[in-house]
Amino acid sequence: MQQVQRLFNEFARKELITIDQNIVNEIHLLSNGHPGMVCLYGRAIAENLSSIIDYRTSNVDYEA
Repeated sequence: MQQVQRLFNEFARKELITIDQNIVNEIHLLSNGHPGMVCLYGRAIAENLSSIIDYRTSNVDYEA
């Protein structure tokens, strides 16, 4: 879980956003921490960031 958390923290820092902890937890749960699957989820977030981010708060929420 720590590696997944670190990866998404780094991504969020670079993008100047906050990713809901529940999203990271769910990605870890669904992928079982498998690097390839985590990468796919990360890519999906990156490619769809403009449609899932709340620009008022720079948050990517679990409910989005």
